[in-house]
Amino acid sequence: MAKEDAYWTVSGMTMIDAANWLRTHPSNGLTVVYPSLESPNPDATNDYVHDFPSPTAYEGMTFDLATWGAHGAVIHLQIAVLSSNSTCATAPPGEQLGTAGG
Repeated sequence: MAKEDAYWTVSGMTMIDAANWLRTHPSNGLTVVYPSLESPNPDATNDYVHDFPSPTAYEGMTFDLATWGAHGAVIHLQIAVLSSNSTCATAPPGEQLGTAGG
């Protein structure tokens, strides 16, 4: 599995506003797994937005957002992609492994 990270800041919008913007603007060809918008909450300090090909995908992008100052957000983007020779673990009998998007 190939993994990459990126970081950036957004000023002029709260962390919740940035997360909701990401939820309403999914990456090209991907779907936001939990698309429900968050309500403004001054006590909220972090949020996650998951963009995946499907809710059961094992690869995709996760945006990890945190409050930055009074009106800003810092974003950590994590990308994971399976290669053609990737193998996935097998769950024990009667158990199911979680997916990146589910």
